[in-house]
Amino acid sequence: SGINAEYRSSGINAEYRSSGINAEYGQLDRVLYHMDENDYGIVNYSLVELFAHSFHMSALWARAKLYYDELALSPLSSTICNCLTSPDSDVLPALVLLSLYIK
Repeated sequence: SGINAEYRSSGINAEYRSSGINAEYGQLDRVLYHMDENDYGIVNYSLVELFAHSFHMSALWARAKLYYDELALSPLSSTICNCLTSPDSDVLPALVLLSLYIK
């Protein structure tokens, strides 16, 4: 959970999909696994910068998950804008695309 599909399907050892120190090893392993790919990660970053970014994003997503979990357990407010809940709305697909872009 919390690990994108590319990482899950890359063949990297499943033991890194947990929290704590194994997750940190997983970050190292993921960067090293892709380090020879010119179009992986942030182009023109050094290996050290890729490690730093990977650890930073891992910490950021871990903190965001706490809020997401709380939100997921909460019922939707009756005052929520219909543009978010309507199946015909363009807002939700745009938010999904935005989340994929910034991920």
